[in-house]
Amino acid sequence: IGLIGVNPEDLYLQLYCISLCFLWISQLRVLSVHRTIGPLVLIFLNMCSDVANFFFMLFFFLMAFSVLIFGSGVTNGNAWVDDEGSKQCQEAGGMYAACNTWWWFTRTVLQSFGEFYVEEMTTGISIVWLIILFGVVNLILFNLLIALMSHTFERIQKESERQWMINHYNSTNEYLRFAMALPSPLNVPGIFFEL
Repeated sequence: IGLIGVNPEDLYLQLYCISLCFLWISQLRVLSVHRTIGPLVLIFLNMCSDVANFFFMLFFFLMAFSVLIFGSGVTNGNAWVDDEGSKQCQEAGGMYAACNTWWWFTRTVLQSFGEFYVEEMTTGISIVWLIILFGVVNLILFNLLIALMSHTFERIQKESERQWMINHYNSTNEYLRFAMALPSPLNVPGIFFEL
């Protein structure tokens, strides 16, 4: 009985897996020194900011259309259930996501990716909003993401040689430090010695 009904061992395992994931992702920094892989690492890292900006825009469009579709009369009978009502809904055979209070938003996210839940569209106007949502998200926003990524790729590709040299210099400069050359138990006193 841990945090919010989570088994502590499961929580520890999840945190351990997250730390291992970030350990492997941090190895990208080492690969950024490589002449051919380095530019790809830079392109990937810059595209992550493009994706973050895209998700920021996508969130606002999905929130707007969620409210619009929900307000047009589409309900599944479980729109604002509490935790107890969610448990009763699941015991009655309801889908896990549809039995939660955030289903009105989650349904719209799934609808934007092609899972339409047409049986829940109870009015004609809700189907019109769904078609507009699908067009806006899949045609406009995803093409915007592709254009942003293409621009980032071209920009990084133009300056890749210079950026590789800068990364190579920074990495070499960092490992020339005395404290970084020491093995793990001795590097802490070495850092204090350098100060």
